[in-house]
Amino acid sequence: MPSEQDLSPATLVADHPLRLALTEEMHARRFPPLKPPTEICQILILFDESDLKRAREHFTQLHERLNGFPLGNARHFRAPCAGGILYWEIHTEFVTLTHIMEFDGHDIFGIDRQGPILAECIDGVGGSIYRATRIALIDQSAVVTPDQLLGLFKQEDLVCCDVGDGAARVWADFRLHDDGFGRLLVQDRGLTGSAAARVVQQLQEIGNYRKMALLGLAEAQVLTPSLRDIEATLTGLISEMAQGGERSDADLLNDLSGLASELARLTSQSRFRISATEAYAQIVADRLAGLAEGRVAGYPTLTEFTELRLTPAVRTCLSVSRRLEQVAEHSYQATSLLRTRIETVVEQQSRDLLQSMDRRTDLQLRLQHTVEGLSVVAITYYVVGLLHYLLDPFATFVRPLSVNAVVAIAVPVVGAFSWIALKTVRKSHARL
Repeated sequence: MPSEQDLSPATLVADHPLRLALTEEMHARRFPPLKPPTEICQILILFDESDLKRAREHFTQLHERLNGFPLGNARHFRAPCAGGILYWEIHTEFVTLTHIMEFDGHDIFGIDRQGPILAECIDGVGGSIYRATRIALIDQSAVVTPDQLLGLFKQEDLVCCDVGDGAARVWADFRLHDDGFGRLLVQDRGLTGSAAARVVQQLQEIGNYRKMALLGLAEAQVLTPSLRDIEATLTGLISEMAQGGERSDADLLNDLSGLASELARLTSQSRFRISATEAYAQIVADRLAGLAEGRVAGYPTLTEFTELRLTPAVRTCLSVSRRLEQVAEHSYQATSLLRTRIETVVEQQSRDLLQSMDRRTDLQLRLQHTVEGLSVVAITYYVVGLLHYLLDPFATFVRPLSVNAVVAIAVPVVGAFSWIALKTVRKSHARL
């Protein structure tokens, strides 16, 4: 009898090749546990497709140097580095590199402890830095005074709110400071377990994806003038189609085809960026909902700040996308109408040509019948002439009829046979 171990599912059916990888993926994108006071420094680097491959090779070598074993196919790693933890993650079009280090809780944002560490890690990686932030996580016993906030942030842009149902308080101004980093100050007010890591990770993702979503706004702003010109050109072509003009339908169709090609190019160029903006904005909304924000009197919340700036940008991108679709649809309709008109003209010309061919065929048939009649006369003439020459030597022996009488009788007979023969030949040709 097989043992219970022999009857386990793992021994009876092979694992799906993605089972382990997808299981690990569920646990991969998490910050390590955080204990205040801690500073988290993160940079986001944008890459194009070719640079992203080189970046992976760079961080693979970094992982092997820090951890002592190959990275493999993983898209993220964690390693001890310079008295803290280095966390790297590769995304579809960007890479985030984060360094986490505990500090004494004093001189917040005053000393650049981690900038040189990250600079060494990204030396030679390529790409371009798109976002860089420092988050200071401080203990609930720390006293945050208005004067301290005045030295850390720009007061006119300061955002403050409670998160995690009051378990933490966040301050930020979303400005670049002299060290080249943005700043967020998070005070622990009762975070338990891994809640501090979750809050910090959510704050970083909100900032990262909000910044990535804004790339679509730049794309939409570049597209808008070209789209406006195309709309004006299309309107002019449609008016010319409706009112008639000096140019032919073929010229109008050629212009519409060129316009459709340009629209297809713009749509293809912007589709990914605008779709990515919509996806990033949805992630931001999900992360904001997960923060469980509470208002602090006198300050806007993270949600209010984000919606005030991100929502118009996303709506602009979606508006440009819809305009592209509408203009493409109008261009298609105009092209279809013009092609229908051209096809109608071509069909009319074809019908006239067929009618002309019918008339010519009828005329040829009449001429053929005329020629056939003349052919009967000619054949009869020659046959009767031959008959006359044939009978003439025997004229003295032909009694009581003369040769001329015989020839006269032969004329209708030969004519009838000739007509019947030609008719038979014509019928046989008609069957072919």
